Amino acid sequence: MAKINHSMHLDLLEQFSFGDEIDTYKIASDLVNVMYAIYQTELTSKNPSPRKRKIVVPVNDMFLWVSLKTGIEDLLNWIYGESFELKFEQCTTFLLPEPNLIPDSIYMKEAVTVFSESLDSLAGAFNNYSNGIISDYVAFVTNNEEAKAHADLKNVYQTSCPDSVIHIAKKKSLSKRVHHSAARPLVHLSLATAKALSNHSHQVFAHQNGMSVFNPEFGSQYSAKTILLYNRILKEIGVDVKISNSFAFLTLGEVLNNMDSRFKAEIKKTVTCHNISINPDKNNRAHCGICLSCLLRKISLAAYGLEKHDVIYHYDYGIKVSDILVDEHREKYNSNINHLLDYGKENQQGRIYVDYDMSEHDYEPNFQQKIKQMIHKFNGEFERFWAKYPAK
Repeated sequence: MAKINHSMHLDLLEQFSFGDEIDTYKIASDLVNVMYAIYQTELTSKNPSPRKRKIVVPVNDMFLWVSLKTGIEDLLNWIYGESFELKFEQCTTFLLPEPNLIPDSIYMKEAVTVFSESLDSLAGAFNNYSNGIISDYVAFVTNNEEAKAHADLKNVYQTSCPDSVIHIAKKKSLSKRVHHSAARPLVHLSLATAKALSNHSHQVFAHQNGMSVFNPEFGSQYSAKTILLYNRILKEIGVDVKISNSFAFLTLGEVLNNMDSRFKAEIKKTVTCHNISINPDKNNRAHCGICLSCLLRKISLAAYGLEKHDVIYHYDYGIKVSDILVDEHREKYNSNINHLLDYGKENQQGRIYVDYDMSEHDYEPNFQQKIKQMIHKFNGEFERFWAKYPAK
């Protein structure tokens, strides 16, 4: 059973100011510690597929977190598809960060937005900008390559949204083996929630296109059910903060095409691919071009004639399956292309059905119908992409 240090929140929250609101800070620090403990356990586990993960987390309010145990385990079981056993212990000491004196004027923000290096995040920043939403941004980075990508995008955000404060929480990765963590988005959401509490705002945006939200194989960070279960936990904690996604029923192509020319010009600074095994240069974060995440990116941009704004892929636009010489890469590309072709056929025959065990009461009215409409729109995007760049 993994035992977690209760001081993990100190450096992650050091940029946030809670003033003399000690109780609020305790809630925020517990939330960050719990989610980071899950992330740490995933990255440091010697057994990548244990029958049950066991974690002990010290918290400031043990009785509160014991009452939340079932809800958190439900969230983790959904994300990992395996059992978790959480145990909470009462902290014997309470740790405060160094005082952070920030002008009170920055608290007057209506929202906090999750900031990442993704296309969805860039589109989310444009959505805030175009709708006059004054939001702060919170990033979570674990290595120098991520830090550089975030720094490039941070300049874009600050130029377009000068009233926004952009926080980049840094924590060195605990593992060189794991490059994509299922628990990492939970840490990111906890930091954004902590910032919302610090700001006295009630809205956190975690933007992600609907094809990823309802199709995890496309690289979902914030699936619809993940957000639903996370919001339930926040409600049970007594936190008046809600996680929302304005893009839940929009394709990635739609949200990118809606951006103005200034934001479209920044597309090349975003990072989609985490399949570093494809790229022989491990120090160069080039996109592979053949994983489902890269293919979704290509489809979404090509469908609206936005290729000129895109990156250069290791396997670029127009590459055919037969052009790829490395057997493993060719087989992966062929499999992913076939998956997309089959997906389109199933949609045309009305066989696609999304079931996350969510009712309209849980989510929103007619959400199943909205998903079907979005998938139909995506199939049109794929057909336009295929007409330009047939892989077979």
